[in-house]
Amino acid sequence: AKQVIDTPSRDLHEFDLLPGYIERNNRPEGIDLSSSLRAYRRGEEDSRYRINVAIVSAAMQCISGTPDNVDSNLAVYRFTGVAGVINCTQPIERQVSVARRIRESGATIIPATINTHDHDYKKRVPVLVDAGVNLLIVDTSQGWSDYQKETISFVKQEFRDVPVWGGNIVTAGGFNDLVEWGADAVKVGMAVGAGCTTQEVLGVARRQATAIMDVANARDDHYKRTGVYIPIIADGGVKTFSDIPKAHAFGADII
Repeated sequence: AKQVIDTPSRDLHEFDLLPGYIERNNRPEGIDLSSSLRAYRRGEEDSRYRINVAIVSAAMQCISGTPDNVDSNLAVYRFTGVAGVINCTQPIERQVSVARRIRESGATIIPATINTHDHDYKKRVPVLVDAGVNLLIVDTSQGWSDYQKETISFVKQEFRDVPVWGGNIVTAGGFNDLVEWGADAVKVGMAVGAGCTTQEVLGVARRQATAIMDVANARDDHYKRTGVYIPIIADGGVKTFSDIPKAHAFGADII
């Protein structure tokens, strides 16, 4: 190993939020849970990509993203302002079919995942955008790689106005590189999802609370240096409702 880090790697459930003072007028309807889905420069946020509730569905076919569960995509849209994510682990034609059905139903933000196989995403991305997809999410378990760099670069070169999320990463170094390559937001999480086998297969992982804090610090440093804010998404590691405010407290913009 090039470096051994012997500091603890901690999960969300290992922390508690300390209670604060509750004022009489502090009511749920007065709490702002909105967030931006894409990078923006200070004072120049794109309102088209701001969602009401900072929660996005997981990129899993069992949740949303197939012709059989378009209703789930639309239910997510009505709650958050962004449709359920259409997963790329299906033929291109099926993914495009879902996107078209969602667009016809009136959703304004339609996200879809893409992989890092150049023989696939170079075919998949153009037809997805043509079908109405206006948020692309690179879906890889270990996203700090040349493959990710090439995928993001392709999207930004061919479809500059379509935001693309990069990931997944769990370190400041990974965040900084993805942003340099053109990512409009970055997903944080590795080996913390219910069905994720990254740690067992590759031996790489980091507990989610530690990962979020490290990447959030890098995001804040980037914002101070450049004036450009890059949202980060806590992808995985949320096992109970209480983990949602904890992830936000550690610096995640979206869950």
